[in-house]
Amino acid sequence: MKRCVHDIIALMFLLVNTPTALAWDLITWSDLEVGFGGTFVIPMAQQGEYRFGYSSGVHAQLANGNLLVTGHPYYDRQAEVQIPSILDGREGTRVGPWIDITQGLLPESWEGGPAYYVGGMLEAVDRIYFTKYQWYNGSGTDWHTQGVYTGAYDGSGIASGMWTVKNPYAHHSRVGGYMSYPSEALRQAGYAYLAGLEGTSGAAIGRWGPNLFAIDPATLSDGAVNAATLISHDSEAHRAPDVTASNATSDWWIANGPANQQWWVANKVTDMEWIETDTHHGIVLFVYRGLGEKWYGESDSGPGGSNDPYVGGYGYHAEGWAMEAWIYDPEAVMEVYRGERDPWNLSPYEAVLLTERLPGEDDETHYSFLTGPARTELTMSLRDGRLIILQENGYPANEFENTPMGYVIEGVFGSSVPLPSSVVLLAPAVIGWLLLSRRRSARWRA
Repeated sequence: MKRCVHDIIALMFLLVNTPTALAWDLITWSDLEVGFGGTFVIPMAQQGEYRFGYSSGVHAQLANGNLLVTGHPYYDRQAEVQIPSILDGREGTRVGPWIDITQGLLPESWEGGPAYYVGGMLEAVDRIYFTKYQWYNGSGTDWHTQGVYTGAYDGSGIASGMWTVKNPYAHHSRVGGYMSYPSEALRQAGYAYLAGLEGTSGAAIGRWGPNLFAIDPATLSDGAVNAATLISHDSEAHRAPDVTASNATSDWWIANGPANQQWWVANKVTDMEWIETDTHHGIVLFVYRGLGEKWYGESDSGPGGSNDPYVGGYGYHAEGWAMEAWIYDPEAVMEVYRGERDPWNLSPYEAVLLTERLPGEDDETHYSFLTGPARTELTMSLRDGRLIILQENGYPANEFENTPMGYVIEGVFGSSVPLPSSVVLLAPAVIGWLLLSRRRSARWRA
């Protein structure tokens, strides 16, 4: 009888904890706008050379409610920031010391060169996973990208890595950046986190569209971990799809939209987050893209005298820019995971224009709660139903340096997958069958 009770409890646990795609609708950008609760800013918080000036905004939400945020790009340091309780644009507060969760780890055979930056961080119970990537990878070297830190956020912990990713598509330039928690289905399959990267300077290997992989660090062997492909655009032939935002309806877009929907090598995916709640799911990306004339060279040397409104040094430029949100269907992405479609054969079911700086215009046009330029780094994190977006250089902290602006979205959906009513009704019958089978079959005997 004791064994029978154990079997019943185990089955009930599986029933209650098994998610079903039937419960989910697709998230829209409008859903997220409903949950916008206000803004805050990251303080300068300077201590010696360490500070949040020019921070990329890469961050992780911690179990204590704080953010772990990367500091100035010249120094490999991070610090916790407490978000203010009133979200009216006021500064958060740095708590605790400046630390380096990577403890200076670099790839094997590293002989110096362009900066190696933290691309993503994600706390998982008693550890924080991180990614690092080479800022300029002109040779296209497949450097190590993955690592983990265990211990307190006072610098006393231990960092391990760096690891490569054992997957033919997961090159350094496609997997060393943004991170996300996996869906429940991927978590049950053993994957601890998701990672990707798109838009690094240098070789075009990782610059053809969104990339995302499910990582299983438990498979670590000979300095490499296994990963499943979810989204990948590994070459110009497999570039991202042509996309025009649904709200790009101005006269300029009507006249020029068809010429500006193809993926350009200098577009960039700044972050990606897999959102899964009790009722909705979707994979949200932030993408900035060039508009109008595009060129490689000085910012003021475009065709016909075109200028890049955001100036910048020698490199890729455009006479206009747009920041967009793309949202992918997780069910389509899981078809890639199961080998049922190619990882580049995906399109967002929704694309929304957030900010634009049209060619020839003197100012940005904003279509949502986000402010700032159309070409900017937006990073995000999701934990316990709270989505945080940090915008690089969004706040003029002093006359010399800017720090990130934060946007908070919460209270939109619940945080757990409900048990479908059909399963609830089925459970008593299954339990009865178990009891009957227990009596009649030797299969259930200890």
